[in-house]
Amino acid sequence: ASASASFKMHSGSCHTVAIAFLFPLLIHSSSCKPGEYYEAAYCLKCPGGRWSNRTDAKGVLSCIACGQGKWTDAFGSTSEESCFECQAGRWGGAVGGASQEICIPCHAGKASSMAGATSVASCKICLAGRWSSKGANECTTCSSGKYSESIGATGDSCKACPGGRSSHVSGATAVTQCIACPSGRWGNQSGLAFCHLCPAGRKGSGKPAATTSDHGCSPCPAGQTSEPGSQTCIDCFAGSWSGVPGSSWCIPCAKGKWSSAVGASEEAVCTNCTAGRWSAVEGAVSNETCALCAAGRWSDMVGVTLACSFCTAGTSNPWVGASAVGACESCGPGTWSSQGSKTCSNCSAGSWAGSNGSTACNLCPSGKWSSEVAASRQDTCVSCGAGRWSSVPGADNADACLSCPSGSWSDTVGASSCIPCVAGRASAWPAATSAQTCEACSPGNFSSSGAPRCSRCPPGTWSGQRSSSRCNSCEAGRWSSLEGASLGDLCEACQPGRFSATQGASEIATCEACQQGYWADASGVTECNACSAGRALDLEGAASSTLCALCPRGSFSLAAASNCSLCNAGKWNDQNGAASCEACAAGRFSPVPGAKTSLSCFRCRNGHWSLEEGSTGCLSCSFGQANRNGNSSMPGDCVDEVDGNSLATGRGLTWLQLLLIIARALSDWQAELD
Repeated sequence: ASASASFKMHSGSCHTVAIAFLFPLLIHSSSCKPGEYYEAAYCLKCPGGRWSNRTDAKGVLSCIACGQGKWTDAFGSTSEESCFECQAGRWGGAVGGASQEICIPCHAGKASSMAGATSVASCKICLAGRWSSKGANECTTCSSGKYSESIGATGDSCKACPGGRSSHVSGATAVTQCIACPSGRWGNQSGLAFCHLCPAGRKGSGKPAATTSDHGCSPCPAGQTSEPGSQTCIDCFAGSWSGVPGSSWCIPCAKGKWSSAVGASEEAVCTNCTAGRWSAVEGAVSNETCALCAAGRWSDMVGVTLACSFCTAGTSNPWVGASAVGACESCGPGTWSSQGSKTCSNCSAGSWAGSNGSTACNLCPSGKWSSEVAASRQDTCVSCGAGRWSSVPGADNADACLSCPSGSWSDTVGASSCIPCVAGRASAWPAATSAQTCEACSPGNFSSSGAPRCSRCPPGTWSGQRSSSRCNSCEAGRWSSLEGASLGDLCEACQPGRFSATQGASEIATCEACQQGYWADASGVTECNACSAGRALDLEGAASSTLCALCPRGSFSLAAASNCSLCNAGKWNDQNGAASCEACAAGRFSPVPGAKTSLSCFRCRNGHWSLEEGSTGCLSCSFGQANRNGNSSMPGDCVDEVDGNSLATGRGLTWLQLLLIIARALSDWQAELD
């Protein structure tokens, strides 16, 4: 069904607008989507508990009902998979279930592990030792320490094993499965999975089914102990003791003591290690367990728990089990020892010791050596001769004395280093004994300190004096490829049109050509001069400022320009060599770049205006406005038309008229240029 209406709107002209009001359109068809059925000209969704995968279903009964033990509350189901099975512990005998309420829970005392069960027969009764609540999917087993004799038990009906008994199995079906606590164990509460062990230091009393520890466990006597749950007590081992009944462990003899007694009931049985022995072990069983003091050590005390004292450095003791400090004897001259030494060691070659009890040997100083072993005097150290040196203290042979290398010398014996030749001098002689062997470098040469020979000044440098320690660099703007140059004048200047900012240049390639826009008319310069503003130079390597050409009219340039630039549209220039262009005045415009006269700036026509200087075109007055004044520079000059009389306006021009105006303006501009 549809309806239409029309009305008029007034906005300079009349229009007719049709408005359509749309209503629901009923489609009369017997074909529906899966999950729907056709009835009374409508496609309706299959209700909960039913489904359909057909497109020609007619009537609600054509939707297939979910089978027994299944349900769905969804509308429009398209397959049997949409039907949910009743959970385990429930069953459903009806078809077409539209909610989970059709699934009936199993009674307490029964259980079902099957999902989608269709009858109460799926609920199986719980056997003895098990129980269940309503809707259970399995029967719960009685835990350890409990039992149940009933079949179909509801709730937790498992009974606890009585005190003095226990059951470690689950699912017990009779009290006879609760076993009496054996000797060495006891149970003071009901429901135990395991009876308690008699604690360490106690033993079983031989009474089964004991309900307290006092009745089931008796204390071990002093000097004995036991493991938890033991039937008997055992004697304390040698090296230990127990002073009170019921002790859970035997106390070991302390460090530095020992005992061979078994079943000792007092600490007094632990005997001190004798002097010259020690023990860091608890529970020692004999005096032999106490270790003898090692060689280089001693102890005059009994019951020592730490290692014996060291013999001090400078002494030694070769015996074990020393019981007095006197066993440590002083080392003689030419020998030494560190703390705890068994014997004194000889001083090695290159060293000596002149007194008793030395803790270290003195090294022969640098510049000396000695091959004697166990030396007891310093004068056994021999000095290196003149022209030789040694920086190693404790040298043990004459080969440690090295010849002074070329470029150095030494005029003393026993020297630990050689003296280098000063910078600017050099010596090629090894083992030199005088500074006179260091000869001065000639002009064009140099040397650093300790040099074996003078080096020639490298290219780009020079030296004009003797004994030079360094060469002078050629100045920036100059270069030299010579080695050993002795005069600064040998540094050649860069030619006009080139420059170099590099000091010490060694090749002419460092003299770079002046870039475009730059020039240099002198030799040896470090930088080029820029062409002044209003001039341009497009050559590299220019050697004169006269090559900087004046920019012609209609163009300009900044300083160092390689080319002149045309004046932008909206600007002009009537001078040669200009650094900038003049802008057309407000109210005028110039559309063409490179203008050479102010006459190229045209007045804005009537109906147009230009606010800014340097305009490339004029703006039209707004629609409905006009002005009579060409050359207008303000938008305010545009005024509204009066009584329908039109001033000169900027509207209503055709493209052809606009092209004719531009052509005439260009013709006038060309005439002015000519």
